Amino acid sequence: SSQMRLRFADSGWFLLVHTQCSLVAWNQGLLGFVDRLALSRESRVLFGVLKFSWDVTVVHELTDDKQALASAITDMKFDAYSSNIGGAFRAMQSMLQHGRRDSPSVCMMWTDARPSYPSSEFDAISAAHDLRRSCRVMVLSMRPAVSLDIIRPWVSHPTTQNMIQVASAEAVAGFANKLNKLTCAQLQLEETADIGY
Repeated sequence: SSQMRLRFADSGWFLLVHTQCSLVAWNQGLLGFVDRLALSRESRVLFGVLKFSWDVTVVHELTDDKQALASAITDMKFDAYSSNIGGAFRAMQSMLQHGRRDSPSVCMMWTDARPSYPSSEFDAISAAHDLRRSCRVMVLSMRPAVSLDIIRPWVSHPTTQNMIQVASAEAVAGFANKLNKLTCAQLQLEETADIGY
């Protein structure tokens, strides 16, 4: 797996989450990820979470309140029906309107499924293209269900620094544990990260 290097800057994190697998494992990964964010008024980093299946739902709006985020994530329930990835990217675009305009933003999608109705591969690519005009887009996917070839058109360039793959739902927590304390929202991957061998 790749080493991850951080660059320091004031930014906003936005996380899109979808799973048809182990809810417990994904929640553990999310909680570990949030725990490593340096969220505070002083850091000026904001974080928000959306979940998506057929519909896209706001789990928590952008905030620097780590306790509120952890509570919302713990209470989150997944709807394992569809994978409206295009709709999720568009919802993130809307959420950006409530973020800080004086700093870069990052959208990281976590998914274990390909686009499905009401979205499609073309719809996902188109929506991701529009979102990349406003922020950096990263994707964490589960293989073999979601290959790098599928997510490559979604992410920002350079693509190798914005794609992360895990072998299982349980490996999501491993991804979070590989991160140092995040004091910013800019995460640089040395190369495409593949976690869970």
